[in-house]
Amino acid sequence: MTTSYTYSRSRGTSEGYVSSNNDQTDPGVTSEFDFGSGSDGSYGQTPNERTHSLKVFGTYNVTDVFSIGMNASLVSGRPKSCLGNVPIPGTPNAAFDYYGADGTTKGGSGSYGYSYYCLNGQFAPDTRNPSKMLAQSSLVPRGSVGNLPWTKNFDISLTYKIPVEKSFVTLSATIYNLFNFDAPQTIDEFKDYSIATQAAGRVNLNYGLPTSYQSPRSARVSARYDF
Repeated sequence: MTTSYTYSRSRGTSEGYVSSNNDQTDPGVTSEFDFGSGSDGSYGQTPNERTHSLKVFGTYNVTDVFSIGMNASLVSGRPKSCLGNVPIPGTPNAAFDYYGADGTTKGGSGSYGYSYYCLNGQFAPDTRNPSKMLAQSSLVPRGSVGNLPWTKNFDISLTYKIPVEKSFVTLSATIYNLFNFDAPQTIDEFKDYSIATQAAGRVNLNYGLPTSYQSPRSARVSARYDF
């Protein structure tokens, strides 16, 4: 029987070549640093941080031809973030790069929103037209919205060797995730619905809901002949 425990921390402004927060898996071309305002609040716990990881695994030989094995793990959940659009003009913390060089959103952060600013449910007068109310956004640093639940897993395997002449036929059966744990692995981290509905304060109703879970229970049966 072998047991291991790992304590780890992962902090920074990016997790690496990909961006798990918004499911960008194209290496090296994520949108995290397309605009200066997109880096506001970007320092924090990265999505690949699993602070605690405990693993136990081993095999027990019941007889010379029959053995039982197990593999168990308990891993803390990944950090959660709040993603949204940059604050719009007319709000006190409006993004400095909202407009591009030609005065439109083309080439500016207002063309698409990937930032750590999120709608906060508050409204305030438009600084350019006080008779108009605008939804307000707050900066929510990366990984500061708590963590997903811990992921538990338990696999079990059985192996039986059948003597055949001078060799063996080995029959094996493995059940993965024996107890069918279903902890969420990722969630929808976009709180703001869209740039078009930013001023009205519309939020994404799927925000915080799981988008993937750990793999369900499965089994594998195999036979091997050694010669």
